[in-house]
Amino acid sequence: MTALGEEVIEAVPEIVAKVRRVPDRARQFEVSATAAVSEFRIVPALLEQLRRFGLPSRRVGGDELFDRYDLLNVALNLDIGSAQRKVLSWWARELDRPYGDFHTYELEYIASCPDPRHPGTCDYRVLRPDRPRLSATRSAPDPSTLHRESFTLPRIWPDLPPAVQELIEGFSRLSYLRLPHPLCWDVEFILASGIGDCAGMSRILVDEGRKRGLAARFSFGKSLTPPFASTHYWAEFMVDGIWVPVDPLLNGAMIGWGLLNASRWTVFSSLGGIMARLARGERDLVLHADARHGSRPVPVHLRATHLTG
Repeated sequence: MTALGEEVIEAVPEIVAKVRRVPDRARQFEVSATAAVSEFRIVPALLEQLRRFGLPSRRVGGDELFDRYDLLNVALNLDIGSAQRKVLSWWARELDRPYGDFHTYELEYIASCPDPRHPGTCDYRVLRPDRPRLSATRSAPDPSTLHRESFTLPRIWPDLPPAVQELIEGFSRLSYLRLPHPLCWDVEFILASGIGDCAGMSRILVDEGRKRGLAARFSFGKSLTPPFASTHYWAEFMVDGIWVPVDPLLNGAMIGWGLLNASRWTVFSSLGGIMARLARGERDLVLHADARHGSRPVPVHLRATHLTG
């Protein structure tokens, strides 16, 4: 057991107790013990400890299967070298880079027809921030760049006023845990269980902020951590004429995990330096726009790059 590290072993009961707040009705038992290693770096010795403290599982045939979100949350909370935690370490690294007052990123949309056997071309409609969708036509079988969008983001953001800080402090008992859809949007469950993620927490902050007369809006977009871009949701509050992005749950988690320096970052700090806002709610990034395919969503690969710095 010592090969796992004492800190990992000691943290197991707490993380299992937290994931067990999620009701079994929201679980899908589909990840094998072998996949737990390959996808989440959860080795058999750690899985044994997790089982010992009550991590839910199901026997299907001769296999013991686990819920993907349970394993994701284990991988995020425990320092076991998982890709999932590494992604957030890239967020922290990018936020701490000394770029100056502003930094510009480019987001490249790359897509191809999911059913490329037909002749001719495909028409696409591409989501862009604060503008109508862009129309693009491409050859059906070839992956190609449909659009490039640039984002120039401030590195320094206004301090949140006392009223917004008081609002955030009012939900300080909530802790970060990734939740499956649609549970992640269930405000009643989040408040009752004390767990939530960026989706539901953002909605809570916006709704409660508006009730208090604060200028607040919900944001859907991408985190810019070249070469990758991850889907994210966050709340924004108007401060001195500027919409300031906030995500106190994720801030608190990254500080607690040692990814963000607690002497420099707080739950009130803005992650806006890497947040590319695309819409006021979740949207498909690319849609087909021709009679052959109708208006179906198209899988899209996003590539983030630096344009300055």
